Amino acid sequence: MAESLWPGEVAAGKRIHLIGPGTPPVEVVGVAENLRYRAVFEKPQFFVYRPLSQVYASMVTLHVRTAGDPEALLPAIRREVAAGIAAGWLLAFFGLQNLVAAQLHATDAADPLVYAGQALLLLAAGLLGGYLSSRRIVRIEPAVILKEV
Repeated sequence: MAESLWPGEVAAGKRIHLIGPGTPPVEVVGVAENLRYRAVFEKPQFFVYRPLSQVYASMVTLHVRTAGDPEALLPAIRREVAAGIAAGWLLAFFGLQNLVAAQLHATDAADPLVYAGQALLLLAAGLLGGYLSSRRIVRIEPAVILKEV
């Protein structure tokens, strides 16, 4: 993308309007290779990485750059993540009790069964959705899919 927008120039420091001319521009701070975003067979395309603080996404990917063996960092990364999740649960449990209490009737906001029930309900919904979609997918002939690619 950088080469096609600014051929022969350094892209870092340049500004670009991602959505349209009426929106504030974003500054290029680095350049990465084009990549296949949705499927292995697609042609590599432009891709823009933006900080989570600027654009909310419910799913995120953690990119880590290291000079050494990336697999050696996995235990430390997992510890920092498993800790972030624990801190989030504690903040949600103790910091949002008043908000939860306002939404619940005839139930204590500090009741662990409420939180366990919510987690089980979300787990069941995810498993059911995964089961139904995968059941539909296995009925499709692989040759038909390959022909369309």
